[in-house]
Amino acid sequence: MRTYLTLAFGLITLAFFVGCADATKKAEEAGNAVEYAAEETGKAVEEAAETAGDVAEDVASKTGEMVEETGKKAGEVVEDTAAAGLAAGKELREGLDEFFGTAKETLGKVTDVESAKAALPKLSDLEAKLDSLTAKVEKLPEGAKEAVKDVAAKGHEELKKLGEKINALPGVSDVIKPKLDALMAKLSKLT
Repeated sequence: MRTYLTLAFGLITLAFFVGCADATKKAEEAGNAVEYAAEETGKAVEEAAETAGDVAEDVASKTGEMVEETGKKAGEVVEDTAAAGLAAGKELREGLDEFFGTAKETLGKVTDVESAKAALPKLSDLEAKLDSLTAKVEKLPEGAKEAVKDVAAKGHEELKKLGEKINALPGVSDVIKPKLDALMAKLSKLT
């Protein structure tokens, strides 16, 4: 019986070692699987980080392009506005020059009651022209209004002196003074 016991003990021992070897093999396989999973996870994290970096670069690039484009458009608007402002300023300056030229010419021809009566329609036209110019001046920025005031003040003084001479002529003041005073009052709003 002892042989059977030894044989049984040997079989049990053999089974134990075979079981341990199998368990060790399975443990190694599990360890390898964990190691593989860790490597794959690391690669996935690296790829995700690289993709996020690429996306961030793309976003930064697109944002820069958008800012640049917006800057260009803003520059174009400023240039267009400045050009429009210069054109309006030139038009206004030409209008004032024409107004003062016509006013001096009209008043310069007044020498008596008859010529004063003949000047009244022209003074009415000048009054309408001045209303139009005043409306344009009111739309200007303050800095531009100051430049207009300087031009208008100089012209106002010249017309005032000319008006004083005309009103000193016998009988002329009765005819032309009301229209001339109305014109000068409107002109003084620009000075």
